[in-house]
Amino acid sequence: MSSWLENSPFLLVSAASCTVILVIFLIAVAKSQISSIRNIPAPKSPSWFIGHLGVLLRSEPGVPEREWFNELGHTWRLKGTLGSDVLMTADPKAIQFILQTSGYSFQRPALSRTMMGLITGPSILWAEQDTHKRHRKVMLPAFGMPEARVLSPVFRHAVLKMAKVWKQAIDISKDATVVNIPASLARATLDALGEAAFEYDFGSVENKENELANHYQNLFLKTRSQPKFKKVLFENLASAIIPLQVLKLVKYIPTSGIRYANRSLELSNSVASELVSQKENDIEKDKSGKDVMTLLVKSNNSEMDKTKLSAEEMLAQMSALMIAGHETTSNTITWTLWELSKAPKIQSKLRDEIRYFVNEASSRGLDQIPPEDYEKMTYTTAVLKETLRYHNVVPMVSREAAKDCVIPLSKPITATTGEVLTQIPVRKGTKVFPSISQYNRLTEIWGENADSFWPERWLTPTNPELRVGAYANLASFGAGIHACIGWRFAVVEMQTFLIELMDAFEFQLTEDAKHIRRERAAVMVPLVLGQESRGVQLPLKVSLAKE
Repeated sequence: MSSWLENSPFLLVSAASCTVILVIFLIAVAKSQISSIRNIPAPKSPSWFIGHLGVLLRSEPGVPEREWFNELGHTWRLKGTLGSDVLMTADPKAIQFILQTSGYSFQRPALSRTMMGLITGPSILWAEQDTHKRHRKVMLPAFGMPEARVLSPVFRHAVLKMAKVWKQAIDISKDATVVNIPASLARATLDALGEAAFEYDFGSVENKENELANHYQNLFLKTRSQPKFKKVLFENLASAIIPLQVLKLVKYIPTSGIRYANRSLELSNSVASELVSQKENDIEKDKSGKDVMTLLVKSNNSEMDKTKLSAEEMLAQMSALMIAGHETTSNTITWTLWELSKAPKIQSKLRDEIRYFVNEASSRGLDQIPPEDYEKMTYTTAVLKETLRYHNVVPMVSREAAKDCVIPLSKPITATTGEVLTQIPVRKGTKVFPSISQYNRLTEIWGENADSFWPERWLTPTNPELRVGAYANLASFGAGIHACIGWRFAVVEMQTFLIELMDAFEFQLTEDAKHIRRERAAVMVPLVLGQESRGVQLPLKVSLAKE
């Protein structure tokens, strides 16, 4: 008897755990039987516990999606955790509906919101429904195209600082230097963001010991890359059964990834709190500038108390800007330079156009191409759009139906029952994965060579029946109410960087750059095969471009 009593706490915990597992199992079986999408064709699932999620999250972006697309068509079903069903689609009409026309009918799942909350706090990237509407209303005035174009001299200043460092290295080597492009660009875009968004000099181009810049360099790689079986299972189960308010407590779990995310938020908040206070004082003294932060503080101050962003929310917007505002930009330019290194003719054609406009601006007494002329630079714009299509740094988004919906299809599919479907009813709570990477490779939209990097496709005007996304019929910046609020800002910044870099430098592949793996880590980052432990890398040979 005494032995049983001594072991009773352990037995009770074990019994409770088994009961919870049994209940979850029964709920999962019941859900799979009543799933509204159970008759949508699906590839064979490799695991009942985590379904296709392990394959999807650990593979190169776009690779499994293309296999499933080739096997099943534009829309298919995947298995999630414990036999649950997930809808995945590359259908333009379906993606347009999910991301654009349905409004808040599809929202970010609890897992996505929890992870974003860990990194940024309660920012617009975390917010949903009425909270998201309030955030968006305050932030929109700071992110128009006129506001973005005004900042092009700031972007130019940042890229010229980086160019100066590269030129010094080339002078020392007397020929060319090898640059880890994503690391260098991440520093330059962080400095550009600091000046443009906050009138703040991070100094990360000159200071290689800048902790914030170093921390951001591998943020997504450290927190979201190559999730193990247990992590995929735990995260998806927890987000399915634990309320969002309780999920916030995940920040106290002492894993290396969560500690890294917590430190990221600490670093960004320490900078953001100082900047918010400074901007409010400047506005009171009528010393305000044209940076994003000033416009945001002014916009927030003009709101009624019930619609204003709280102090915590203001800090969170700054953290979101610091992460999203430089990470996606630096990665997109990195992939652009990689493609140009592989295609010297494209690189030369691009440089010729840029130098024509540089000379034309100089003849008017201007020291840089005015941003109003960027859209006239048809080939430069084509190269940038082609990178956004071919190397979209967010290859997939995750959504969950907030209510019962019917998703329309432009490409009918045949259900396992033999019925031809032109629309798919989904119940509230159904998870949906729009595949941006596969949409961006559809031959009916982008041509038979959609699997090739070919900027010339953008030189012939098209008029697609369906328009998807915030920019150039691409969903690379998202679409609708959840589209990247700073996409205009990003486009002007990338154009400015590309102009200055191509005018000054020539880029060639190194041996390592011939062996690049595209890694899915919330955003798509480059790794050198066999050197994955060294983190994000894409080393290119950089030399001065001939006059």
